[in-house]
Amino acid sequence: MKFTIESEYKPTGDQPGAIKQLVSNIEENEQYSTLLGVTGSGKTFTVANVIKEVQRPTLVLAHNYIQSLKAFFRIMQLSTLFRIMITTNQKLLYQHLERI
Repeated sequence: MKFTIESEYKPTGDQPGAIKQLVSNIEENEQYSTLLGVTGSGKTFTVANVIKEVQRPTLVLAHNYIQSLKAFFRIMQLSTLFRIMITTNQKLLYQHLERI
């Protein structure tokens, strides 16, 4: 199954160039790449597009458990492949967030 993105949005501004550079880094086996941006600049959407381009398993990491889950769910919400799984797991995530 292919990871696809279902969204009314398309990459804009610096996103197309960032996607191209990150994909190139992955294909050239660069050990490290950094995507910089302020809050709300579309970093998660950019990463989702990179995942779509490279079609490789992806490990989502963040500085804590909740941030990792949020990033994972944002990426998966863009994908038709994981639509059902998200609905179930979001309920679990929201229940967990309400407890902390």
